[in-house]
Amino acid sequence: MHIAGLNGWSTRQKGNLYEKILSVVGESGKFLSGGQAQRLQIARALLRDTPFIILDEATSNLDSQTETVISQTIQQLKTYKTIIVIAHRLSTITEADKIYFIEDGQLTGEGMHRELYQTHALYRQYIDQQAIETT
Repeated sequence: MHIAGLNGWSTRQKGNLYEKILSVVGESGKFLSGGQAQRLQIARALLRDTPFIILDEATSNLDSQTETVISQTIQQLKTYKTIIVIAHRLSTITEADKIYFIEDGQLTGEGMHRELYQTHALYRQYIDQQAIETT
C-alpha cells in the first residue's frame, strides 16, 4: 500500500479496495489513468528482486504527494539496490548520491545536488525555475 501511494486512503476507500483490485484494467492497462499506470509500473519495478532499477521519467504523471512517497521509498531502497533515475523534474533527484547533468548529449556536470547547485549555472537555473529548496 505504501509503495503504491495508497496510505492516505480513507477507511471507506480501503474497504472498497478489494472491489478495485478486481476491476478490469483492460489489455495493457488501457482503462487506467496515466498516474495509475505509472504507480503500478513503479511498484512492480521496486518490488522486483533485482540488484538495480532504472526509472525513466518515473514521476511525470504523478501528483506531488505520490512523488514524495515514491522518493522516500527510493531513499530506503538505495541502501541495497543501485537506482538510476532519469528526470527532468529535478525534485526527484536532489537526494541522489550522484547526479550527472547532460546538455545536448554531453556530460557537463556531475556531483551531489549542493555541489552542482553551486558550480553549474544551468543546473542552478533549472532548480531555481522549478522552485526547489537548496538546503
